[in-house]
Amino acid sequence: MTDVAAEAASVEVTPGDTEPAAQSVYTFKHGVPQPDDGWHAIMHLSTSIDVPVASLDDGQGREFAGDVRVVNGYLFAQELERLTRYEIDERLEWSNPVELSFAAYPVDPNFYWSFPAGDFVYVSYEGYKRLVWDPAAMTIVAAKEDTRLPLELDGLPLSMPGNFSYIRFEDTALMPFNYSDEDGWRYSPTSYVAVYDSVTHDEAAAVAMPCPGLTSLSQDEAGYTYAAPSHSPLAYLYGQGPRPCVARLTPDHALDSAWTTDLTELTGGRFARDFRYVRDGWGLMTVLYHEELGADFSGPVQPEVIERSYEGRFWGVWRVDLVNRTARPIEGLERGTGVALDEIDDRSFLTVTDYGELPWWTRFYELFDDGTVTLHDEYSGEGGWLKVR
Repeated sequence: MTDVAAEAASVEVTPGDTEPAAQSVYTFKHGVPQPDDGWHAIMHLSTSIDVPVASLDDGQGREFAGDVRVVNGYLFAQELERLTRYEIDERLEWSNPVELSFAAYPVDPNFYWSFPAGDFVYVSYEGYKRLVWDPAAMTIVAAKEDTRLPLELDGLPLSMPGNFSYIRFEDTALMPFNYSDEDGWRYSPTSYVAVYDSVTHDEAAAVAMPCPGLTSLSQDEAGYTYAAPSHSPLAYLYGQGPRPCVARLTPDHALDSAWTTDLTELTGGRFARDFRYVRDGWGLMTVLYHEELGADFSGPVQPEVIERSYEGRFWGVWRVDLVNRTARPIEGLERGTGVALDEIDDRSFLTVTDYGELPWWTRFYELFDDGTVTLHDEYSGEGGWLKVR
């Protein structure tokens, strides 16, 4: 049993029931920095996400040297080229470990490079290539190298930035691709989204998108896919890069050419990154307060301005109403760059981590539909809650 009280794992049977109701299981992932600049994940199990993190004893959690993620009701722990799958039983015990090795392929199975879609997970490697594996059978089902993507565009190489928004697709997998220099300063004005056949896993389409550096994908209830940049707009402000914008695909995975926007008309001329659709016609984005940087963007690039722009105090999370075309900052949420969105049991949570100095510090907020937040918890290090089942 974990450090969560044993009685919390009991399942109530009401009169007339023949079987106990299935209980929900959650895990808190506590990221702890290591002396070698790496980090370990310490996993705690619970039947509630309302347990204060301060009550969880890391000494009683289960520690892993790599990333840990939830896929299709299982917990997967990565260590180098190996993934181990665990089931969580009714007593909140880790059970039935099964391993899958990726050593035969030049693949990093870290979930940052992975796109779960239906019954499969697509792992990107060497740019456009992908390995497809089945988390239920714990087998590799395909290794694909076909592509229609240009390998170079505007003198810049193809780049697959990873699953920046940790999106999970119900059926058809999509992956974003862009073209940039090694410093992430210069981008091609065109990005691509690749669409993969859910049966053959071949590349079904490569859709050109009229925006630079698209990395973050999200989908709405109607099946539209939004693609947003995650880089700073400073290169554009200095006149050295294309104008950032957000584009979207129709449910049939074609470019919605009438929709593309940079959202600046909603922010007083400020540019945003990491737009993510949430639900019911609204989303979130992280806005740069470039006017507070003290920069002369008509002159040469100033390295100190670039350095300052990494500080969280110049970035704020805004709520975007796509129906009424309005946007405003999230009140009660401090500025920061390390902001993650998680949706659990029809509730939304924002995890805001200050990476300015060790020890890191995280605040965990509940986000409501009207754009207000309440502080749910705060704790040392980084991490957040995930639902197992």
